Amino acid sequence: PNYIGPLLRINPVTAPVGGHFYTGSEVPQWQNNYFFAEWNTLNLNRIVLVEPGRDSIASVEVIDIGTANSNLDIETGPNGALWFSTTNRIYRIVGDTVNSVEEEDPKSDIRGIKLALTPPSPNPFSANTAFILTLPESFGRGTSSLSLAIIDIAGKKVRELLKSPLQPGIHHLTWDGRDEGGVHASSGIYFLLLRLDHNTMARKVTFIQSRR
Repeated sequence: PNYIGPLLRINPVTAPVGGHFYTGSEVPQWQNNYFFAEWNTLNLNRIVLVEPGRDSIASVEVIDIGTANSNLDIETGPNGALWFSTTNRIYRIVGDTVNSVEEEDPKSDIRGIKLALTPPSPNPFSANTAFILTLPESFGRGTSSLSLAIIDIAGKKVRELLKSPLQPGIHHLTWDGRDEGGVHASSGIYFLLLRLDHNTMARKVTFIQSRR
C-alpha cells in the first residue's frame, strides 16, 4: 500500500491515545467521527472527516468531559453510547453536551466479564504508563493464583506490580519505569506478564529514560 501522510499534526506533542471511530446510535451526528484522547492535556477530541473518502478533515472539536484524569481508551458500547476510561474511572457519554457525562462504578456489574489486560499507554513512555486489568467474577473462588510483573527481554523480573489482594472487576494500574528498589530501569523493551492460575498474558512496553 502507498504511504499517506498524516491528516492532523499536533504541535506541541500531547501524546494521543485511544483512537476510535464512533459507530453508535446514541449521538447520530457523531456517526463515523474519529475520537482520540490526549494524555498530556486530558482532552477528548472529535474529528469530523470529509466523506466519502475520509481523506481530509472538516473540523476538530475538543470535548470538555470535566475530569482531571488522563483518558486511556475509547469504545462504542453495545447500547450505542461512547465509553471511555481514565486512570481510575470509567465514563459513558449519553449525549453530546457536557452535562451528559455519567460516571460508571467499575464494580457495579462484573457479570460476564473476562480476564483481560489492556496494552500500556502511552507506549513508549518515559514517566508513567497505565493499563487496565480486568478480573472475572469467578476470581477469588477457591485458590486463585495471581501475579503481574514487569520482566525484561531476558526474562528477568524487574518489578512485581501487585502488592495487595485484588477483587473481581476492573483495576487501573501504572508503572513508573522503576524496579523493586525504586531505581529507574534501563531504556529498552519490557513486558507486563500476567499469570492467573493456568492463564498467561503478556503486553510489550518500551521505556525511555528521560534526559537529565
